[in-house]
Amino acid sequence: IGDRTALPLSHYLYPELRRTPVDAEQAESELTATEHTQPVLYAVANALTRILEDAGVKPTVTAGHSVGEFAAAVASGVLSAEDDARFVTARGRAMADMTGDCGAMLAIRGDVQTAESILVPGAIVANINHPQQTVIAGTTNAIDQVEAKAHEAGITPIRLNVSHGFH
Repeated sequence: IGDRTALPLSHYLYPELRRTPVDAEQAESELTATEHTQPVLYAVANALTRILEDAGVKPTVTAGHSVGEFAAAVASGVLSAEDDARFVTARGRAMADMTGDCGAMLAIRGDVQTAESILVPGAIVANINHPQQTVIAGTTNAIDQVEAKAHEAGITPIRLNVSHGFH
């Protein structure tokens, strides 16, 4: 994948490997840019899969969430690692190329009904990570409003550090 990104993927994870030093803020900004984050997450997931395979662990079922779905497709043999790397890199670039409001996300400690009670137009329940953790996505303005409503309702929202309102 590293030949599909501006830098080798290891340089996003370990900026000290770069020939030209960068400060922590720049390194974090580059790593969290979706066109880099997605290939890095995918590569790490694939590396973990290979480690498990080398240890003799063979999956009978695979599943993934978001970028993890791509790694699961490789682990199950549905797609080749090369095809998947192309897809993940293209997906990250396509998302990065979006213009206008790319949205935002926040998580709350609460069930779906609690999350739905603070929704506004332009925001949706995006993920149910746990019966008591729900993720909301939407336009930036809508998420700002949801965040305010959460505080008013005594719910502590956690703004997610994402570049887009995914899912």
